[in-house]
Amino acid sequence: MEEFRKNPSINFDYDVSEFVPEEPEESAMTQIRTPHTPVRSRVPEPEPRRRRYEEPEEEEEEPENRPRRRDRRRGGTNWPIIAAIVVILAFVAGLFYFMYQFFISSILMPSPDYTIPKLTGYTYEEVLQDPELRQEFNIVVGQTVESEEVAGTILRQDPAAGSTVKSNNAEITVTVSGGPEVIQMIDVTNQEYLKALATLRDMGLSVEAPEYQFDDEVPANYIISYTPAEGTELKAGDSVHLVVSKGPEASKVTLISFADMAQSDAESRIRLMNLEVGEIEHVSSETVPEGKVVEQWPEAGTEVEEGSKVNLTVSTGPENPDIPQTSTKTLTINLPVVDETDPVQSINVMVTSDDGKEVYNRDVNPLMEVAVSVPVSGTGKVTYNVYFNGRLDHGVTVNFDE
Repeated sequence: MEEFRKNPSINFDYDVSEFVPEEPEESAMTQIRTPHTPVRSRVPEPEPRRRRYEEPEEEEEEPENRPRRRDRRRGGTNWPIIAAIVVILAFVAGLFYFMYQFFISSILMPSPDYTIPKLTGYTYEEVLQDPELRQEFNIVVGQTVESEEVAGTILRQDPAAGSTVKSNNAEITVTVSGGPEVIQMIDVTNQEYLKALATLRDMGLSVEAPEYQFDDEVPANYIISYTPAEGTELKAGDSVHLVVSKGPEASKVTLISFADMAQSDAESRIRLMNLEVGEIEHVSSETVPEGKVVEQWPEAGTEVEEGSKVNLTVSTGPENPDIPQTSTKTLTINLPVVDETDPVQSINVMVTSDDGKEVYNRDVNPLMEVAVSVPVSGTGKVTYNVYFNGRLDHGVTVNFDE
């Protein structure tokens, strides 16, 4: 103020912006203190005051620079607002897209119908190799079941072929064949035939008519071998072939005639031939002396196995001449034909006279013999009844007078 009083035309050259407190920068603070130095120095030395007038450009630059810095700060504060506006616009656009895709589009453009294709009869692998089918539908295996169809074949499907669904990638549940049931062949060696037969049939296998062979080690009616081999994978209904033992093969003996031999001699000869003496029947005879063999069964010349029985008919001599003489004849009885697959391969043959007397009773194998010979004795006409397994089959009338 003292300087202004002395010289009213003095120019202090201050800028109001220098006193704004928002500018704490060191340069600004320096600018504020700078005017005080010329004030104190202008009274004795006016020259410095002239320098300030001579260099107006330097004094003019600082005011121009400061407003530009304030403009940059005011411009920079707009970026958060712009970013917020962009985020809001993006959110609104995303919300509109979501609403259109899931609500508006389904109203304006209804979903098309998709027809379920027929998958049954194809294999699951074939279905998976169809890219167009896999793109439109999701194929899921629900069950795997035993079936005669090839493993992997589609047996059933849900939904059914020809039905429609509203969305693509619909799920189709299929039932797939696991193939036929696998049956592993078991070992039946040395098992009794009927037991092995029942076991194999219970497994679902078919057993062929057995093959019989003599065997020195395997007992009769036991399994010698079989096909297919143990562990072979089979399916229900497959055939199994069995080889059944007939026991050791016996030597064959051809019977001689024992007629007119004494009973004791005939029995001795039978034993010497490795045969057994069977039944002895006594009958009267006008032609054969008492104690001698009238006839035999099996007949002379028949080939039999060692150990077989030989039956003899022995004379008791002539009876009272007033009584009709008894004669002997042989009945030939044909055995019934049996099924080779029938496990029961022996039948009982029984012959009775018309008065009920049993004249023959024996078990025979119809696969080994086709007929049996039965010696009978009597007078006049006699009817004999033939039974197979206890059931009357037929009757035979014999005329002993002829």
